[in-house]
Amino acid sequence: MKYFDSYAFIGKRPLESEEELWTKSDVMQLMDRCGIDAALVYHTMARDYAPAFGNQELLGILKDEPRLFGCYVAMPHFTGEMPPPDVWLQDFYKNNFKAVKIFPSTHKFEVNSYTLDPMLNLLQAEKIPLLIDIPETNFAALEFLATRYPQLPILVQKLYWDQSRQFIPLFAKLKNLHVEFSSYQGFCMPDWYCKQFGPERLLFGSEMPIKTPGAARSLIDYADISPADKELIAAGNLMRLLKVKALPPFEFKPSDKIIEQAVTGKPITKVEIIDAHSHVGYENFQGADRIFMPNANPENQAKKDLRLGIKKTCVSTWIGIWHDSVLGNIQMEHIRQKYPDHYIPYVTIDPTFLSNDEIKSTINTYHGKLKYPGLKPYFPRNRYPLTGPQYHQWFQYGNDHKLFALIHYDVPTTYSDIDKLAPKYPDLLFLLAHSGCSYTVANRVIQLAKKYKNVYAELTFTSVLSKVVEILCREIGADRVLFGADTPMRDPAPQLAWVVYANLTFEEKKKILGENMKQILKRAGWK
Repeated sequence: MKYFDSYAFIGKRPLESEEELWTKSDVMQLMDRCGIDAALVYHTMARDYAPAFGNQELLGILKDEPRLFGCYVAMPHFTGEMPPPDVWLQDFYKNNFKAVKIFPSTHKFEVNSYTLDPMLNLLQAEKIPLLIDIPETNFAALEFLATRYPQLPILVQKLYWDQSRQFIPLFAKLKNLHVEFSSYQGFCMPDWYCKQFGPERLLFGSEMPIKTPGAARSLIDYADISPADKELIAAGNLMRLLKVKALPPFEFKPSDKIIEQAVTGKPITKVEIIDAHSHVGYENFQGADRIFMPNANPENQAKKDLRLGIKKTCVSTWIGIWHDSVLGNIQMEHIRQKYPDHYIPYVTIDPTFLSNDEIKSTINTYHGKLKYPGLKPYFPRNRYPLTGPQYHQWFQYGNDHKLFALIHYDVPTTYSDIDKLAPKYPDLLFLLAHSGCSYTVANRVIQLAKKYKNVYAELTFTSVLSKVVEILCREIGADRVLFGADTPMRDPAPQLAWVVYANLTFEEKKKILGENMKQILKRAGWK
């Protein structure tokens, strides 16, 4: 199946880490490793400095590279920084650009008819697609654009998985809106959109080179839709919008047997896969808090896991971490009994609403009697500090019985908290969730892991950064890096593919995907 990336860029930008990718060579290597046939790219100079310079710079990069197609960055002409649209359109066609992207927030112009009519009326007449990132605008402005220019194809990019309730009503009403899934990694989201609206307005996009395109393609490879629909989303729809008749020849050579299976969209069987970090809802679960999670009940989650090859998943309940830990544990036991071969339970405890005796009773029931191996405190919701005294007996029990605690990491206090807790409870394993969310967080986790052997890095995050898995493995060893999916907020496919397509050896992937978690569970006495 051909893959044509609708969201890629090249060029310098402020870097969080010196190891981030930004060159043409970086992009081409990612495309080769992840099986991406072609990509629509813009230059960061056109976004961050001046469109006229950046568009010209891009031409040199595109020369002699048929797999890259140019995206022209434009802004209103009134200040004289760009010529009028009918003038720059000649340059657009002469240099074979294929689409136009605007950055209203970055370039400080308003989304209104006075500002945009000259440009967008012309694009609409020419049927040239307009690309826009959601962080560069808002949903009211998006409605204005799609309504005022109804024949203009608009590709919405960088939509996040917690914006569904804002976006879906617009998408249902405004037929010229299209969407890509680089950050829109919600549970079975391409499947849901395809069944609700058809495949014609859904596009593959990756935000390469920040993100690994392997993660983005896996969301399509493992979607429960027809092969014909997959082909449209992967490349066909973008080819139609850009008027590209054929993609250049490209022979994909998977680097190992895990990738060979992943590209087929069939379960990965070459390694054992265990998800260290996910959640479950109730039987008719459709969402929680700010997040729409269609059909994300325990049965459908287990089915999706198995379709990827994920045999077991360590889970806490949504209600347990987010609202009521007591009800969460009751619900967890019901789910565990119904799906004993798939779900491995975490205990949830919220000290805010429990006495020391109630905490002790919870520990005795769920850890002592039922042998739950995992602890799941959740500071982002209950705001009770991890170092608080009411957690002591729970952590001490975990230490005495060699259990493991999944700690939400991307909050400011976690580094200092774990620096105190890891030496205090040396036999309790601390799995630091979201260790791959940024290079800054990854480096902090690396520092902790180098100090304490009971600190592990669990990866999951929507950022799916192109090199962060490799950096963690290099610095602390693949033995202490764990795959997690954070289902059903996120679909498990991109999170799995983050590891699958990483530039690692087969043995390193084998450890991260399941072998490490298998040893942790065995150590905790889970059978």
